[in-house]
Amino acid sequence: LTLSGQRELLKRAAVPEHSVAFMQAMSGGTAFCEQGFLFLYAEDWLMAVGYPLQEGEKTGFDAAFAVAVKRIALFVSHDLEDLKQVCGRVHVLDS
Repeated sequence: LTLSGQRELLKRAAVPEHSVAFMQAMSGGTAFCEQGFLFLYAEDWLMAVGYPLQEGEKTGFDAAFAVAVKRIALFVSHDLEDLKQVCGRVHVLDS
């Protein structure tokens, strides 16, 4: 996320974990937004902030997570089968 993107995100932040600078500093990951949710990733992990950026929006996390997994799949060392075993379920959307 660009600095201006981070500022825009902070305007919509519902929880402290929506602070991109804080979450990147604490995790060492790179942040991106997908369908109204904040995600961070690095070498072999993906982390999601389960609170939506838009207050009152309570649905859509599963779809956002599936797109995020697909988006970073090339950068993460685990394949999707490993991720399914860890997470219990992963839905991957076709492009």
